Amino acid sequence: MTHIKFWSVHCPGMAAVFEPIVLRVEEEVIFNGNIGPGETLEVDVRMPIVTMKVELGTSDIDGLGNPTGPFRNFLYEEIVDPFHIEFHDALKLAVLHNESTIPQTAVFRSKIPGHEGKFELSFSLPG
Repeated sequence: MTHIKFWSVHCPGMAAVFEPIVLRVEEEVIFNGNIGPGETLEVDVRMPIVTMKVELGTSDIDGLGNPTGPFRNFLYEEIVDPFHIEFHDALKLAVLHNESTIPQTAVFRSKIPGHEGKFELSFSLPG
């Protein structure tokens, strides 16, 4: 089992008020606290990661490249056998110590009008 550790959050001096900080992994809140200008908040959370949900998708963007709309996911293509392909909303990765660090590729396909295409996501897992 692989572990991930979050150390701290730093707030630059530009902020004028205390801000609530929420850290989420897989949509689960694992830490929350308040931080002020110039402060570093010690998070120090270590959690096991066994599976990870990986999504690839798109959103409408403004002229500066910032997302302006909701996230719209592409579909992960799983080849079950040479004659059968299944599509899923996300790739579920099992992160184990015996995984290879050799780069792997996951294929996603967009079924969104105006965004059709095939996308290859390259990744490697810790060994």
